[in-house]
Amino acid sequence: KVDGSNEIVFEEVHYDYPSGVSAIRGVSLSLEGGCICIVGQNGAGKTTLARHLNGLLKPTRGRVLVRGKDTREYRVAELAREVGQAFQNPDDQLFRSTVVEEVRFGPDNVGAGSEEAKRLVNSAIDLMGLETVREKKPHDLGMPERKRVATASVIAMNTPVVVLDEPTGGQDAEGIDLLGQLVDTLVQQGKLVIVVTHDVRFAARHADRVIALHQGRVLLDDDPRAVFGREEDLALTHVEPPAVTRLGKLLGLDETLL
Repeated sequence: KVDGSNEIVFEEVHYDYPSGVSAIRGVSLSLEGGCICIVGQNGAGKTTLARHLNGLLKPTRGRVLVRGKDTREYRVAELAREVGQAFQNPDDQLFRSTVVEEVRFGPDNVGAGSEEAKRLVNSAIDLMGLETVREKKPHDLGMPERKRVATASVIAMNTPVVVLDEPTGGQDAEGIDLLGQLVDTLVQQGKLVIVVTHDVRFAARHADRVIALHQGRVLLDDDPRAVFGREEDLALTHVEPPAVTRLGKLLGLDETLL
């Protein structure tokens, strides 16, 4: 694949944990542009898949190409220039003494100049609604704000690919709206945004493509309307389609989505 494209390619990827659990079983995907939401129940392989996107995990068999780079041949630090990832638990990545320092850590690490870093930090803080807490300690904030700080620190790295693992978890309605606006903004900037989520309403609103995983395999892969219309298949994943889709089915409107 061409190095300059912002795509991630999975070629027959299998991943077995040392315990012997097969978390991913023969996944082949090309993740190209827009917002791609990955859904599925706990244990479906979503987070394991997400950790292959930036080389945190390497395939047991098969390979993952990140913008043309085979993840088995590069260190995570090298891939961090291509893929920014916000983890499900923000405390796994927060360690600086103020919010602004936390958000600044990423751009400094990937070699952004001083003015560019300042611009990226201010933009990320603004996008995540953190202006009023920029001088506070991240660990003094509540969970919703800590998650937004962790997300801002990833956005500020300005990577071509952004991965958000359960970003709406623990967020109030305002936080979820901010994240939706963020995803839309990043897509408009030409970035590939991959969101691992349980929130089908968020996926229905913001995804260009939805991938449903079940027991480590791809069960469905299509636009949100098509995926959330497949209730029988979704029942396997314990993912409920959005209420509007279900209502549309009851009224005989097969193609309703939000």
